Amino acid sequence: MNKTPLEYAFFLLKLRDRSIGEIRHKMVEKKFEPAEITKTVDFLIEKKFLDDARFVENYIRGQQSFGSAGRYKLKYKLQKLYISRELIEEKLGDIEEDDEFERAEELAKNWLSKKTSCPPEKRYERLGRFLCGKGYSLDTVRKVLKDKLS
Repeated sequence: MNKTPLEYAFFLLKLRDRSIGEIRHKMVEKKFEPAEITKTVDFLIEKKFLDDARFVENYIRGQQSFGSAGRYKLKYKLQKLYISRELIEEKLGDIEEDDEFERAEELAKNWLSKKTSCPPEKRYERLGRFLCGKGYSLDTVRKVLKDKLS
């Protein structure tokens, strides 16, 4: 049994919240007609099933609560979910520098507690690489390294 575009979109939304671009991309992959995709997406937006601003806010909140991603990693992940650069910049601009610093500091504390066998001369480099890999800015990483390893 083939699903209609609307049924397929609801199936995707049942699994998790999605961006408009993500729904469009998935529907193109399923080879739905462009007119059907546009009609379905417009309906979902009108009925407030799709809202990129809400999606981005929830995604950032979830990553900050349960994940360890910094600003740069969040930006990268949101771009991969077909979110516009303007919306990403707007929502990431709402993140307080102090909040990001606190999350990076907590990550560093946890990392240091687990890496007790790491030689002291290597800790600075490895912790810095770890935090950069998590998407934190160099300024934030430097502050954390200075605070934790000085």
